[in-house]
Amino acid sequence: MSWTIDHPRRIGDQIIAAVTKQWIVVETAGPAIIGTAQKQPLVILHLQNGVVTATDVAGHVYDADEIERRYPGAILRLQSLMGEYG
Repeated sequence: MSWTIDHPRRIGDQIIAAVTKQWIVVETAGPAIIGTAQKQPLVILHLQNGVVTATDVAGHVYDADEIERRYPGAILRLQSLMGEYG
């Protein structure tokens, strides 16, 4: 599965960012090209008081170890994006 992290946002004393999967389908129909794109949230990362957790759309909460198992490098990427957008 391919995933990415959206730009983080500061809300009060926490920073949040969505981990999403995105896909694009492009087809040809005669001389035309038809494309569609979709984006689906997987989890919302929360950084508060130096602790990173995530919540999925079903409400399950993940700790940092579980986030790294499911989305390797996600926490490091969040920290990198915080410098760019936070």
